[in-house]
Amino acid sequence: MCRCTTGFLGHMERSLTIRSTGRSPANAGSRRLPQALCLLGKGRRMPITFTGLVSIVANSWKGAKAAHNWATDAPLRHDFEQYLAALEHRRVLYAAWEYENIHAVLTSLSEILDRTRDFRATHNKNPEVRELLGSFITVLQSESNTIHGCNMHTTQGEFMAYKALLKIRSKMAQVLAVLCGLLHVDPRGTELEQFIMNMALVRPKA
Repeated sequence: MCRCTTGFLGHMERSLTIRSTGRSPANAGSRRLPQALCLLGKGRRMPITFTGLVSIVANSWKGAKAAHNWATDAPLRHDFEQYLAALEHRRVLYAAWEYENIHAVLTSLSEILDRTRDFRATHNKNPEVRELLGSFITVLQSESNTIHGCNMHTTQGEFMAYKALLKIRSKMAQVLAVLCGLLHVDPRGTELEQFIMNMALVRPKA
């Protein structure tokens, strides 16, 4: 990765982290909830819980179209828990941009894409799973191609790659939030829980 622009991009990421979570990257492992997700209650700010957040995101996504009884689908829940376990140690979801290696990023994204396709294929008869995971696969493919085509020796190229990775992280967090909410899964105490809390409501600019 080109180091000529890491100071600029690192500052951007730190600014984004502070705005969205109220803490610096050095404290990224903290269990403190994002300040942007605090709700007002009885005259004081009340932090929203993980369960509360994913329920809101899931209900917003499904609207009136959810015909599948997600809560009783044990095989789907089991496979989703395995999918989460496989994502837990994917540093591409958590690492600060200045510490990313572009080749490692693309390799990890490709492996996530393969695993997501397998998960979708296993539950292909469920139209809601097809739609939800299909939307993520589309973003993951498109933005991975963008990253692959970026010239990392230029400021513009590195910035485009950074934005593409943010879009992937945001979309993945949204999809995970929907699945956690509908299947009543809580990756408590993991980095994935914090990742979903931090990124599920982020909408990177085009």
